[in-house]
Amino acid sequence: VVCSVGASQQHMLPLESMGNRLRQSTVGRLITSTCRDELRTDCCVINGASIKGGREYDPPQLTFVQLQDELPFPTKMIVAYLPGDVLQSAVHHSRTDGEGEKRGFLQCCDAMTVDDTHTVTHIKGSPLNPDRIYMVALPRNLLSGFCNITPLVEWAALHAAMMPDEDSYTPALNLVLNHNAGDVWMRLGTFDQLDKDGDGTIDRGELTLAIQTKLGRKPSDILLDTMIATLDVNKDGVISASEFKAFTERKRSEMCYPGSGGAVGRDPDAPRLSKDVF
Repeated sequence: VVCSVGASQQHMLPLESMGNRLRQSTVGRLITSTCRDELRTDCCVINGASIKGGREYDPPQLTFVQLQDELPFPTKMIVAYLPGDVLQSAVHHSRTDGEGEKRGFLQCCDAMTVDDTHTVTHIKGSPLNPDRIYMVALPRNLLSGFCNITPLVEWAALHAAMMPDEDSYTPALNLVLNHNAGDVWMRLGTFDQLDKDGDGTIDRGELTLAIQTKLGRKPSDILLDTMIATLDVNKDGVISASEFKAFTERKRSEMCYPGSGGAVGRDPDAPRLSKDVF
């Protein structure tokens, strides 16, 4: 299991991905909220066609295979700096342009309040400011015309110099995995507690032991690979004290980082990742 809804989060149920091209789904909100947190943006949107959909999850959890099924495409997530009126127009256009299913129907994260007319009214609990610039995580191809969300395409054409480089993206699947791996790291203990042999690094064996001790189960190879990759900046296969410190300081700062999707201002009834993951 890579993410789940815990016993105290019954208001997030049912966990489902039904009708992503017609309506907001809880899986769509879960994925966008996780991508927002990992990229530390104000909000996140993903077009419904990027999520396979059509499933209900009972128990309310996703395995790695199920997450791969829900995100079957290399959805290349970037950060764009969008005016509030462009963001508002994009969500409305994506949901109301034409009849029937819409590939571009924008699934929104739990930092965004959208009313029954598909109008974004609040971001992180504050009224949307049409003139404010928001950090928005979204699939890169939406800015180049995929799904023909006109407000996004027109804005991108006028601000080509602000577009990230072609190779500056992270697949949505990776963002979800990295975020959950980071949550597990924060539950395992201090660096000195994890570095059992005292050699100044945390290796794969020590990480395996820590997860088994803390969570009571043997971690999968996928989890171990993702957790090591999340912290291993120099790619030497182990985690140094400096890598561990930099990561934990960043994670602790996310709740107060002004551009993050921290807890302040979130919709309390929106789905999010449980800490009871993996």
